[in-house]
Amino acid sequence: MKELQFFTNDKTFTYIDVSSPTFEEEKRQLLMQDFVVSGDRIRADTVDSAIDKHKNSSGENY
Repeated sequence: MKELQFFTNDKTFTYIDVSSPTFEEEKRQLLMQDFVVSGDRIRADTVDSAIDKHKNSSGENY
């Protein structure tokens, strides 16, 4: 199972796998680029499923 944290800015979204050894550094870099944490972490069987959950919960159309 994947656990992803999503980040958004006013144009797009991205995500980081929470179990990645570079998660904290990647998160720091995204925040410095004006991304913000978007909701809670999402657990799903696949990345595509997590993206679908994120889109449905955020209501955004990227």
